[in-house]
Amino acid sequence: QEPRTEEQQASFGRALDSVDLWYAHQMTWVWLLTSTPSGTIQPTYHERGWPYFERLVGGLHSHYDMLLDIGRPLESCSDYSDIRESCIASRCVPLTPDAFRTELASKVFARSEECEFLAERYVHTFAVTIGPAESLCYANTGLSAAEAKLLADALGWCTRLLVLSLDGNDLGPEGALAIAAALPGLPQLQGLYANRCGLQRGGAAAIIDGVKETRRIGGMYLSSNDISEDDAAALEDVFLHRHPRSVIHVS
Repeated sequence: QEPRTEEQQASFGRALDSVDLWYAHQMTWVWLLTSTPSGTIQPTYHERGWPYFERLVGGLHSHYDMLLDIGRPLESCSDYSDIRESCIASRCVPLTPDAFRTELASKVFARSEECEFLAERYVHTFAVTIGPAESLCYANTGLSAAEAKLLADALGWCTRLLVLSLDGNDLGPEGALAIAAALPGLPQLQGLYANRCGLQRGGAAAIIDGVKETRRIGGMYLSSNDISEDDAAALEDVFLHRHPRSVIHVS
């Protein structure tokens, strides 16, 4: 906090150059203090720019249980293991830098120049975190069809991606179409998991068609998606005709 001595200001400047590392690193536990004391007259957690940046970069590539919302009621928690279990926060969809900049413009900052600073830091963080990622897991994160479209945009940066897991999200046929449109841009993809996503026949067919030119695809897992046995068998045949050495499960 200000005021700072000259030495403190220099240290603060150095810290800003790597501020994203603290939140985006896969070995970092990120605690979100989303609540404020009653009677506090200031913008809420969700209205402020810095917490928005910290939450998004904290969820870009972290393990599902390492992003904790400590703003939730903790009265029933007797130890840290209880806190971990009850405070797991839902991860936000990774936004492309352009989409992030648009959202960030609506947030509140103490200084206007901080908005541009965080927008630039996000570009760097996104590129070094999502770009080289070989595995992305968004299973059971509550992704909707609309959010699947945002994720599809982000997948355009993931040219090294090997495994994509989307199990347990309500993507539906609309979300599946969005994801399918991004699959041709993932030439290294080896495995895709979209079980229990409500894909239905049309959504599953779109995803299978999306990897038709992906030579390294080894496994496609699309079970429990409200697809009849006959349709599932037909879709599996289409996939295996193109990828005879691969594995697929559709239902």
